[in-house]
Amino acid sequence: MNSHAVHAKSQRILILSGTGYPLRSGMVKWIEQLGAALANAGCEVRQIVASEMPTIGWTGCYQIQSLGDSRRRKQIGNHYLQGFRRFRMVHRIVAGMLTTGWNPNLVISDSTPSMLLLAHRTALQGNVPRLVIAGGDFFREEPRWLLRNMVRHLYKRATGIFVDGADLQAVLAKEGINQQSLHVIPHGVDTDVLTPGVSSELFFHFLGEKNLPIPTPGRIVLTHGTLKESTGCLEFLQMISKVKPTSAIVVGTGHLDTQLQRFAMQLQIPVIFTGMVPEDVLPSALCVADVCVYPFRDMAGVSVAVIEAMSCGRSVVATDCGSLGEVLRNGQNALVVPRGNQDALDASVLSLLDDPQRRDQIGAKARKEILANWSLGVRQQAFLKALREIVRF
Repeated sequence: MNSHAVHAKSQRILILSGTGYPLRSGMVKWIEQLGAALANAGCEVRQIVASEMPTIGWTGCYQIQSLGDSRRRKQIGNHYLQGFRRFRMVHRIVAGMLTTGWNPNLVISDSTPSMLLLAHRTALQGNVPRLVIAGGDFFREEPRWLLRNMVRHLYKRATGIFVDGADLQAVLAKEGINQQSLHVIPHGVDTDVLTPGVSSELFFHFLGEKNLPIPTPGRIVLTHGTLKESTGCLEFLQMISKVKPTSAIVVGTGHLDTQLQRFAMQLQIPVIFTGMVPEDVLPSALCVADVCVYPFRDMAGVSVAVIEAMSCGRSVVATDCGSLGEVLRNGQNALVVPRGNQDALDASVLSLLDDPQRRDQIGAKARKEILANWSLGVRQQAFLKALREIVRF
C-alpha cells in the first residue's frame, strides 16, 4: 500500500475529462460509474466533462456541452477556439469550487493538455497533493517542444499514470517518467451497446438523411476512426481497388477527408464516406460490415476502433501496431498483418470475404475476447485496483 494513501472518508476527488467524443466507447458511462464507485466508498466526488457533442444528462456533476455548430469542427481555427472556450468555462467552475472552500485532495485527469494544465492550476491554487493521469499517448503525437515540456512536468509530478498499453510505458520511460507510477489499464467499451446483431436500419436511415447510397450486401468492408496518415486510410483505399468488395465504407473525419475522396475518384472505386456517425448509430454501422479493416501505420496503445468492431462480433484485419498484440490473436480472433505490407493486407481481407464461415468464427471469438478482457466492467475493476494504492477504500 502506498505510504501516502489516505482514507476515503477524508478524500475529495475531482475528475476532469476533456474528451471531444463523450459517448465513444461508453466514456461518459465509464466516468459516471467511476464517480459512483468512489462515492459509494465514502469519497466526495465532483466530475467535469468538457465535450463538443451533446450527451446524456447527469446528476451530481458539472458538464460543458456543445459550443457552436458541430459541423464547423472541420475548420481548424474554430476547433481551437472551441477548445479555448471549453477550457475557460471549466476553469470558471473549478475556480468557483476553490472559492467556496471545496479543495480536492486528488485530481483525476485525462491526457488532454488543457485538462492537464487545468489540473495543475487546481493543484497550485488548492494545494492538491495528488494527481492521477489517465492516458499516455500525448508524447507520441505532440511535436511542439514547449507544450511537451509543460506536460512532461505534470506527468513527472503525478502520483499515478494509467495507460492502456505496454508500448506507452516505454514511451513514457523515454520521457523520464517514474516507472513506479505507471499502471497498464485496459481500454473498455460498452459491450451492452456495441453488440452483434444490431439492425442496419438505423445506419441506413442515417445514410438516407445525408443522401448517401445504401451499401450493397454480400462483401462489405469498413474502416472507422480519424482520417489521417497514421491510421492507414490510403492503404484501405488501395486494398479496395484490388479486393473489389461490393461496398466500402469509411466512417470518420480528419484532415485527409478531401484527399481520400479525390483518391477514391481517381481509382474509380465506389466508397461511402459517411463523415462522423452519431454514437447511437455506430453499432448499426459496424454490424453492416462483413470485414472491418484497420491498416495502421503507427499508433499508441490499443485502438478503441478495433475493440469496438470486435465487440460487435466483426472479423477484423489489422496491422501489428502499438499494443494491439494484447488484444489480437492472429488467426483466432482477428487476422494480423505486418504494417506496410499491402499484399498481406489485401490477401487477408480477401480470404475473409471469400469464407463466411471463417468470418463468423473469428467474429465470435473476437466478441468473447472483448467480453472477457476489454469491457467497461473490466476497465473499472483495473482502474479502481490501481487507485487503491493512492486512496484507501
